[in-house]
Amino acid sequence: MKQRIVWLDFAKGFTMLLVIVAHCVGNIVRHADVQSNTLVFMHILQYYSYLIIMPVFFAISGYLFNPDKIDSWKKYRNLLKKKAFQLGVPYIFFSVFLTFCAIILNIKMSVISSPTDLLLIFVRPIGYLWFLYALYLCFVVVGLFQLFNIKMTQQFLIYLILTILFEFVPNTNFFAFFFQVFSWILCFYIGIVLKTKKYILYNKLYLVIALLSFTISSFLQIMLDKSWYAHSDFFQFSNTLAKLSCILLVFKLYISVNKNNIIVRTFAKYGVDSLIIYLIHPIIIVILRKVFLNIGIDNSIFLLILMTFLTWYICIVSIKIIKKVKLFDIIFYPTKYINLGSV
Repeated sequence: MKQRIVWLDFAKGFTMLLVIVAHCVGNIVRHADVQSNTLVFMHILQYYSYLIIMPVFFAISGYLFNPDKIDSWKKYRNLLKKKAFQLGVPYIFFSVFLTFCAIILNIKMSVISSPTDLLLIFVRPIGYLWFLYALYLCFVVVGLFQLFNIKMTQQFLIYLILTILFEFVPNTNFFAFFFQVFSWILCFYIGIVLKTKKYILYNKLYLVIALLSFTISSFLQIMLDKSWYAHSDFFQFSNTLAKLSCILLVFKLYISVNKNNIIVRTFAKYGVDSLIIYLIHPIIIVILRKVFLNIGIDNSIFLLILMTFLTWYICIVSIKIIKKVKLFDIIFYPTKYINLGSV
């Protein structure tokens, strides 16, 4: 069995905790009566969490991907087939499940108007499931470019140019999300670059430039954008530099952790199953928020701490249950039960 890399598992686990924090903050701000002084803190926490988490997650996926293995059309097809099962099975299952929750149980985690929305999930993902959709397209595009032997610098420039161009496509465009995917392909490819050129992570000049870029870019967005707190999840021209530069900074922090530290090892343990946590945590957050607000727990900070802790704990318990029930395990890890060959 291939030995796991502790700092990467820790990176997935800890970044997943930041995702939970960001989604808890979003739920509280939208549905609770937050005092003005607390609201500023919540907005800052949400803004910087969203600014960081998804670029880092895509970069981690890129770091774990070895494009050099894709040296034939057969291996490329095998890669896409494997990823189609790994990402497609949970994507389709949770698309159906979220639609059921929204329409039948009135538990809404995204804008779902009718079951017909399911017919469009191959163009417009439902809610937070966009991550699985975009991640699959990362493998499609980067694998294809690798087959055509497009050089690393050229690929980076292509993804960067397309990222900037598509930031100006209005969200009302039917294919708007497909265009936005190229931003995440760029983050994914940065992960590949950092794995190939590890010296970048140890070069102080690069780190200083990244820190200055992140600080100045995010500060300018906060100063110039009236709705800055709501505009850090996806790429915009005003936050592109911050979202890209944060990858180098966060990777440097993660790679420097003490792998023998108990906290590091705990997050690394559950980082292995970050996909499960990602897929089930929004449902848990919505239910907890409804319960706590209904029984009168409405202090925003206390609610944030309580929801974050319980969501994480329930996710951990759920992982243990899912792994013991084959029917559930198949949903999250279908390739464990299907032999698709090697890439």
